[in-house]
Amino acid sequence: MKQFTSIVAAIGISLCTILSADAASYSVTVLPGTMTNIFALGANQGSILAKQVIFVPTSGGAGQAELIDAPTNALGYSTLAYSNIVSYATNYVLTWTNYYGVVQSNNYVGGTLLTNWQLVDITNSVASATYLYSVRLYMSAAANTTVTYGPTSGNLNGFYFDQGMWATNMTSCTNQITVIY
Repeated sequence: MKQFTSIVAAIGISLCTILSADAASYSVTVLPGTMTNIFALGANQGSILAKQVIFVPTSGGAGQAELIDAPTNALGYSTLAYSNIVSYATNYVLTWTNYYGVVQSNNYVGGTLLTNWQLVDITNSVASATYLYSVRLYMSAAANTTVTYGPTSGNLNGFYFDQGMWATNMTSCTNQITVIY
């Protein structure tokens, strides 16, 4: 029994070591006033979970940057105008055309309104619109400092990116961004 316990303990320690292994990381330098692709995701490739993000302004000034969930280096996208037909059934019908083409009315005064089922079709027109891609993380740091975003900053789940991960630099200094995933 002692030997069995030792084997189980060894397997448990091995699994804990494997499961708690360090995550991979990727660093990128973002020049002033630019956007840089950190991770690209194609169709049906899943999501990226950034467990932690380390932000460092590297050229002496205060830094500001955003991590954007976007497929390209565009900050937004537009949808074209379209129309569709919405159908619904109703049982409150005042007039209808019967099988023989005669319009009949259901508004008998002093009596009970008869009900009938009818399928109603309405054309729904949707105007074109412009949207911005989601900013998953806004980062800022004073000159010569390092700021870590993730479990230490209160976000215990990390940051999910579904379309791709792009970093912007909104200042005049160069920023270093390290993503641990």
